[in-house]
Amino acid sequence: MSIVRRRLAGEAFEPNDAQDWPGVPPDPGEAAWQFALGNLEGAYEQLRGMILALDPERLEDRVPGKHYTVYFMLHGVIQHNLYHAGQIALLKKS
Repeated sequence: MSIVRRRLAGEAFEPNDAQDWPGVPPDPGEAAWQFALGNLEGAYEQLRGMILALDPERLEDRVPGKHYTVYFMLHGVIQHNLYHAGQIALLKKS
């Protein structure tokens, strides 16, 4: 979500592999899990704040360095997160 926030802020940002796919901590125990959950919650809140503050007229603006609109990007990040939430729900169910 930090990639979307940066692009929403007007940056033509392309993540490198480490930014796009952060590594797993060497000790993936409970503390690391809680840290990851906190980071995820913070990221959602930051993106939510940016969306709430967004002028609706900007929805049709092109994302810097991309061929799609802010509207398309926001729908994409929401769909992406819903997909992963569904995966988690399936894993918890089994």
